[in-house]
Amino acid sequence: MVAGGDLFLKERNYGVPEEKLSFWFSVYDKNDDHCLHTHPNTLIAGTYYPYADEHSAPIRFRSPNLVTQMHSEPRIEPDGLFHNHHPSTGDMLFWPAWLEHEVRPQKEVEDGKTRIAISFNFGRC
Repeated sequence: MVAGGDLFLKERNYGVPEEKLSFWFSVYDKNDDHCLHTHPNTLIAGTYYPYADEHSAPIRFRSPNLVTQMHSEPRIEPDGLFHNHHPSTGDMLFWPAWLEHEVRPQKEVEDGKTRIAISFNFGRC
């Protein structure tokens, strides 16, 4: 992954503002994934998909409701804990940086049809 936002600003002598945009890209070949995570110390996270098709692994967002149930049994079916978004070319998603998300392992990929994601964070807490 490449942290391009800071490098872009630094090379052009713009400095790094308090509210800033940082970004990187990911190319998902067979079995590539990204574990469940959040984006601490930022406000908004997002992803733009320059290429994705019906075979691309979805991004999965985990429901924050489980945290509110603390000491009781979950009332959500296991599959209901996640919302799967199956990306298409040109999709752009934004979500609060505290929302947990992941990408499950990518299945077989045809030549020239690799899932590409440009992800970003905006703002500082």
